[in-house]
Amino acid sequence: MHLGDPYCSRRCNLQVETISHVMRDCPIARVDNDGINWNALWAIACHCLWLSRNRETHDNELQKGVRTQIQVKWQPTSIGWVKVNTDGASKGDGSAGCGGLIKGSDCEWLGGFSKHIGRCIAIVAELWGVLELRR
Repeated sequence: MHLGDPYCSRRCNLQVETISHVMRDCPIARVDNDGINWNALWAIACHCLWLSRNRETHDNELQKGVRTQIQVKWQPTSIGWVKVNTDGASKGDGSAGCGGLIKGSDCEWLGGFSKHIGRCIAIVAELWGVLELRR
């Protein structure tokens, strides 16, 4: 990629390849979170964090992350609604960060953030992403 240079994006052939286009405006970069049961996801995340903490504290087990790849597609929200996406990640040494973005019903960019959060496991980094977006 030639981020910042005025070259045509090879991914979609629609626009100039800029950082904004590659990260948020390109149709290929858009993601979908419709259909996710957020209450269940939050409960599962908290349970996984609790289990991981107990295994580390009581059984001396340190869980390693598993890599997965999932194809997703952004779906517009109802008019007047916004879509919020957050993410968090942790490297093998525990170095972690989180980020998030807000898009409108026409996929217009409304805001976003990224933050280095120090050392933690991946599920904690994910939860930091949600917490930071609420601030």
